[in-house]
Formats: sequence, C-alpha cells, structure tokens
Amino acid sequence: MAPSAQALDLGRTISSAAHTATVAGTQAKPVAQQIVGDKLDKRVQAVKNAVKAGTDAAQAGHDLVS
Repeated sequence: MAPSAQALDLGRTISSAAHTATVAGTQAKPVAQQIVGDKLDKRVQAVKNAVKAGTDAAQAGHDLVS
C-alpha cells in the first residue's frame, strides 16, 4: 500500500475512534458530571479536539491521494 493511502487509512481510523469516544462521552456526560463536575467538561472537550484532529488527518491523507 502506498504511503499516502496508509496515511488516509490511518486518518480515517483515528477519526472513527475519536468519533466513537465522543458519542460515548456525550451520552455518559449527564451522569458523570454529577460525580466529577468540571473535570468532565475538560475531558469531553479533549475528546472533541481529538475528533477534529482525526478528521484533519483524514482530510490531509485524502489531499495527498488526490
């Protein structure tokens, strides 16, 4: 597999994993927030940032292939 195709595949994998984590974190937020408060908001934001990074990586891989 060409390096650009590997980069695209890796970007998609990272994006997908980060998206799954965001969905799970969003669903768990109301209950967890009662337990841990503000720390949860910071972690949810960190996961959202990871989703953006994964999406950006997938786009960069796509741009390399195109």
